Amino acid sequence: MGTVPSGTAMTVNSPTSIGNLEVQSGGSVVLNSDLTITGSLTLGGSINTGASSLKLGCNATVSGAGGTAYVTGNVKKEFCGTGGFTYPVGTPSGYSPVNVNITTLTSNPSTLEVRAVETFHSGMDTAQSLKRYWSLAL
Repeated sequence: MGTVPSGTAMTVNSPTSIGNLEVQSGGSVVLNSDLTITGSLTLGGSINTGASSLKLGCNATVSGAGGTAYVTGNVKKEFCGTGGFTYPVGTPSGYSPVNVNITTLTSNPSTLEVRAVETFHSGMDTAQSLKRYWSLAL
């Protein structure tokens, strides 16, 4: 298991795959390249993916996400079967998780990438809209 202690910032500069990662409260991770987790991700701090992605394997799990412990940026989850998953995403202004229920796979594994976007969605009336939306990509 990799652990990012409180008060520590870890930077990922090349594509990396690990089994488990714990980001303790007050710890942070910055991605300059993709990070793949195949086991458990325990969030007590933040992850910022920038233009990269946090990739979660079919059996990966996430715990601890909340108001100060979430991913700002792209989270790409593999699905090897049907079922639910909560994407621990948000923007610099706050946690905005996305709950999905996968009912059919087009391939095995199938992937779904999610990120929260902090701006008004194009074409929406800004006077009657939230300044946040979610981008989903297969």
